[in-house]
Amino acid sequence: KFAIVRGLGDRYNNSMINGAPLPSTEPDRKTFAFDLIPASLIDNVILVKTAEPDLPGDFAGGLIQVNTRDIPESNSLSLSLGSNYNSISTFKPFDSYDGGKNDWLGIDDGTRAIPNAFPGSDAYQSETDRNLQIEQSKLFNNDWALINKNSAMPAMNFQLAGGLKSQIGKNEFGGIFAITYSNQLKYTQTFRGEYNTDTSSVFAYYDDQYKNNVLWGAIGNLSYKLGSNHKITFKNTLNINADNSTTIRNGTHFERQQLVKSYNYDFVSNKLVNTQLSGDDFFPSMRLKLKWNAGIAKTWRD
Repeated sequence: KFAIVRGLGDRYNNSMINGAPLPSTEPDRKTFAFDLIPASLIDNVILVKTAEPDLPGDFAGGLIQVNTRDIPESNSLSLSLGSNYNSISTFKPFDSYDGGKNDWLGIDDGTRAIPNAFPGSDAYQSETDRNLQIEQSKLFNNDWALINKNSAMPAMNFQLAGGLKSQIGKNEFGGIFAITYSNQLKYTQTFRGEYNTDTSSVFAYYDDQYKNNVLWGAIGNLSYKLGSNHKITFKNTLNINADNSTTIRNGTHFERQQLVKSYNYDFVSNKLVNTQLSGDDFFPSMRLKLKWNAGIAKTWRD
């Protein structure tokens, strides 16, 4: 997910897609989550660990260049379907909660949004009328219930991809279009403990986490060659990666003398949109090669 180059991670590395810088996908650190880009849509990945004059030099670990597919060798259309079985989670009980209708796409449909009529944080906390606060809190959806499913389905994934190659006059034109989708359920058990300096236990918690990961992406690239010396390319990428987690905690807080049973519902959706117009030009008489690129890349984290 996150790259480590020469033992260095996060802010020491840079990332690019098709020659353009990638924005950070995390709100609190400079890094990029590479699992946003489905491997099936990638042509190649180049790792640069030494400074070069034609590349950004603000890295100490490495510069990771991701290049998506370009003109195919021939016309094609392919469909692939897949599934996998996890001995720990598949066909085993799986807990979740009532989310939104678009969770299978990794997109919240507004179910988790703060109601429009709800006041701001400061206004709500400074409100002296307790009854008014209670009425305002009722604007939120009552989604606290835990849903127990008897059986978790196997993971599923599919990819639909097509390639187009043709001649327009004496020039070559091509494009590639693809969409990939993956949906899987995972179960993880974690122990969390804290201890005093005399080795006595402060608390001991056992967390059962049920996670639904949705990863899908779409790509549409068009290229046009003008003879053998010039090429212009229009590349577009959309990727969404979402984790929908339900965590059930059981344990004991010894210092407070409390038995603990709590629930946590967590939904994180990362989106990446990238659009680029680029060109490769070679001028034989001048012995000059020119590469240019203009585009925009944007990430959202909800």
